[in-house]
Amino acid sequence: MAGADFKLVVILSEPELADRLVAEIQALGARGFSRYDGYSEWRRGRGPDDAPGPHDWQGTHTRIETVVRGEVAHAILERLAKAYFEHYAVFAYVVDATIARRERYV
Repeated sequence: MAGADFKLVVILSEPELADRLVAEIQALGARGFSRYDGYSEWRRGRGPDDAPGPHDWQGTHTRIETVVRGEVAHAILERLAKAYFEHYAVFAYVVDATIARRERYV
């Protein structure tokens, strides 16, 4: 079962951005998504003695997941980097995804 050409994109963001982010990933080619509300805390990889910075986060968040082709994942990350990472508490990562019942979705 081949699957390296699919990627799971996970975005954690401020809840206020969720609808906007969903619209953006759909416009970039995502055909579906899952959205969850939760709580998170993260720091930008600095030492434990550093004071919190403007992009550290503690509080409620929205997690958005979508499985897309590699080129769509790349476009989503590019858009996040250009429009969100510098100004908002947004974190994203991408991992390879193997699709079960692939013939139904390709």
